Amino acid sequence: MSQVEQDGISRDSIEKDDGESGMDCREDLLDAWIRMAAGVRGNRLLKSFSLNEMLVCNFLCRSGSSKGEITATEIGHRLRLLKSQMNKILTELEERGIVERYRSGNDRRKVYIRLTGEGRVSYLKEHDRVLMIFDSIRDSLGDENTCRLASLLLRATEAVDRYVDGIL
Repeated sequence: MSQVEQDGISRDSIEKDDGESGMDCREDLLDAWIRMAAGVRGNRLLKSFSLNEMLVCNFLCRSGSSKGEITATEIGHRLRLLKSQMNKILTELEERGIVERYRSGNDRRKVYIRLTGEGRVSYLKEHDRVLMIFDSIRDSLGDENTCRLASLLLRATEAVDRYVDGIL
């Protein structure tokens, strides 16, 4: 039974026939999305970082920023964060010694961002903690379904990106 049904809302009153399966699971998808987002934010599953800080650190760690030439603007664009959000996130991370900003040797106008050594260690600790949460998901779903879920979530993210790109 979906959360919608548990809340006493008739599925028939909100479903529309999709023409193929006769079932529209958009409400269940919305419910799952909201509950997952609320669970991550509300339960403070992330201990040392906010969700946006974790996104930025993950991006820096995975983006091959070893060459060290990525700007706040590039990070914000890739993560779809506003400039004001990026400034706040980077200022907080910089104050905690997680990231550092430095000027380009070739073009003093460019300011690049990189994880500090301490920042990488802090991020990887949090990353490992999050992976333990995902172990719980894997234990519940099994390996094959967990991989399928990851694939579907990536495809859903790509669909959202295409939608957002189309309306912006």
